[in-house]
Amino acid sequence: MRKTDLLSTIAAAYLILLGLIDPASLAQYEPAFDRHTPVTRVYQDTHKAVVNIAGERLMAAPRGPGYLWPDMFDLWGPRFQRQVAVLGSGMIVHKDGYVITNAHVIQGAEKVKVVFSDGREFPATIISADETKDLAVMKISAEKKLPFIHLGRSNDLMIGETVIAIGNPFGLSHTVTTGVVSALERSVRTDERVYRHFIQTD
Repeated sequence: MRKTDLLSTIAAAYLILLGLIDPASLAQYEPAFDRHTPVTRVYQDTHKAVVNIAGERLMAAPRGPGYLWPDMFDLWGPRFQRQVAVLGSGMIVHKDGYVITNAHVIQGAEKVKVVFSDGREFPATIISADETKDLAVMKISAEKKLPFIHLGRSNDLMIGETVIAIGNPFGLSHTVTTGVVSALERSVRTDERVYRHFIQTD
């Protein structure tokens, strides 16, 4: 805050205490300083292109005691299937409706839809998925051009550099958080696979 702005604020507070100014009358004036930060600007520029990924996948489950004898379960009837919800976040990366999300989000999904923050929903077609990088590309069709995020470069990232995450994984309104780049070229092993060459954040 500039010195003149600080003095004006102190003077206004003093006049309010003296009863010479109605506090309600100050509401019509805009603050004399800019409250925007890099984080608020990034959110305002990109949040409309951040979407929720929702859908369903079918998972097989054993029926009756037949699961103890896999070769004989047909005696008890075929395995039944149950629906499991698919939830995650994604982002529009092209005005024609190309969406990037995590491969594990849509893995095995039969129906996937993309939900915007304003409530619009579009069915999505899975174009490609790379499980080793945990990335998937989908496509939605809309009559109007869609908001999208311009992809940047990752080969010049610096450890300690600020990062901003905007997501909508549970169908709620957008969540924003900040952190730093903790490490580069990380690899991690899970029960199913090894993920390599990813950016670690805090």
